[in-house]
Amino acid sequence: IISIIIIIIIIITITIIIVIIIIIIIIIIIIIIIIIIIIIIIIIIIIIIIVI
Repeated sequence: IISIIIIIIIIITITIIIVIIIIIIIIIIIIIIIIIIIIIIIIIIIIIIIVI
């Protein structure tokens, strides 16, 4: 009985860790995308200013 409980606990902790890692990866990807978009916008603005 104790071993089953331990196994369940281990499985739960592993899944929680995996979920947390996935969430962190998603957040990082979103941040990178936002940064890229900002850089593109800045570049476009600079080009427009130079042209004008």
